[in-house]
Amino acid sequence: MSKKVLKLAGRRPMVLALFVMATLTVSLLFSGWLTPTPSRAQGTGGPNPPPSNENTNCASTNCIEGGIILGVLPIIPKTNCVFNGVSASANPIVSNGWYVVKTGCTNVLTNYIPVYPIIISDSNRWEASGVGVTIPNGIGLVAGFTPTNCGEGTVTFYSAWQDACGTNLHDISVSTNFYARCPTMTIGTVTVVPAAVLQEGILHIAMTVD
Repeated sequence: MSKKVLKLAGRRPMVLALFVMATLTVSLLFSGWLTPTPSRAQGTGGPNPPPSNENTNCASTNCIEGGIILGVLPIIPKTNCVFNGVSASANPIVSNGWYVVKTGCTNVLTNYIPVYPIIISDSNRWEASGVGVTIPNGIGLVAGFTPTNCGEGTVTFYSAWQDACGTNLHDISVSTNFYARCPTMTIGTVTVVPAAVLQEGILHIAMTVD
């Protein structure tokens, strides 16, 4: 420190104190500006956030199976005389399922992909019961036969389907009725109802009187 400063300090202690404080303040200011902090060097105020895994960590899938039912078409004819042909049929009615895919944790995106159950065609068959018929059963969903005696009969169709979400099998069936009438004859005041039965290709008729 110069003799002038020391001489001034000896005369006026307050002046020296002010001079020292001013020197320290300037030094601190220059050291702060010339050596920037890490936050100033990056220009962002802090470290970068970690990458987001939103679209992968919260993904989920779900399968909603559909289904198949059998719908029966009108039997032709519904009522007919014995020994007249009858035909009936059924058709699969398919309801699709959905494969649901969800992605995201906060903004969830949901996609619906249609999936369809499968009919197992090898399982399609039918049976006729209730009255005698020429063909009591068959393969497929179309039935054709001839009643051989009078009364109410039933045609039942059977099938199976596999769901679209796995390998589970489901059995389904549907039934419809038909009527085979016997002809009537009036002799005088008497009504005769022939009860007809077809046995081994030979028609046997037994007369009953009402």
